[in-house]
Amino acid sequence: MQQGGELLKISWIELNYKRAGAVPRPETMDYQLVFFRSPVTFRINGREEHYDNNIAILYTDGNKQNYRSRNGEPVKCDIVSFRPSASDKQYIGAKIPFDEPIKVGSPVMIADILKNMKLRLQMVSEYNDEFMTLSMRMIFICLCETETPASDSTGRHDLRHMKLIKLREDIYDNPLEDWSAEKICSSLKISHTYFHRIYYAAFNVTCRQDVIEARLKMAADMLADTDMSIGAVAVSCGYESESYFMRQFKQHKGVTPTEYRLMCQKKTEEEKDEKKG
Repeated sequence: MQQGGELLKISWIELNYKRAGAVPRPETMDYQLVFFRSPVTFRINGREEHYDNNIAILYTDGNKQNYRSRNGEPVKCDIVSFRPSASDKQYIGAKIPFDEPIKVGSPVMIADILKNMKLRLQMVSEYNDEFMTLSMRMIFICLCETETPASDSTGRHDLRHMKLIKLREDIYDNPLEDWSAEKICSSLKISHTYFHRIYYAAFNVTCRQDVIEARLKMAADMLADTDMSIGAVAVSCGYESESYFMRQFKQHKGVTPTEYRLMCQKKTEEEKDEKKG
């Protein structure tokens, strides 16, 4: 994939999407990446295929989505709708199967890239298109890698790694839960020191940092989608002190909550003007 030239275009990103049926597809876009994070059953060429989680599909334009939940709960997934450039189409076609389930070998890495893309989409910057193009290309590379983490002879490493992945997913899905180290270590039946070491080794951040990031992501969504006051957002995201919330938000997001909300409002107005034009 060449780094310059025509850029891939992103129209829609939705994280932690929950739906009983197929996810919606914008009519104007050619492709859609759906990253399933819950058990799912696909019907392909008249046969059913069952998967636990961490499955991705690159849907081409017009291809019918045919899947259902395996456990009766709504399907949980992350979605990116996009129009690839000519070079991206060539790369994807040569490396990644279309309209077929792909067992993701780097689910945490893809989840992190998608979170950054979602945040970037809400910002106003001349570099957004380039950022989105490069991010999607990193995801394409991850989809080419289907290897699972190395395990020891007993398989304990694989089991431990999957438990950590599940824990991290739960943190981002339910940031207001009690994610104290004491409770987590008791559940995993491991010591605090060992837990902190393996968590950082797996994700290059501490568990506490992920809890903070998950709550700030929740706050960012509220600032973008509601007219709640900054204080109300802070309380809703588990902060007792509004001033502490504001300091932490700026430290992690680079702007104050008010500045972030104004950026989102400006972007929304620009998108409305674009559609009118």
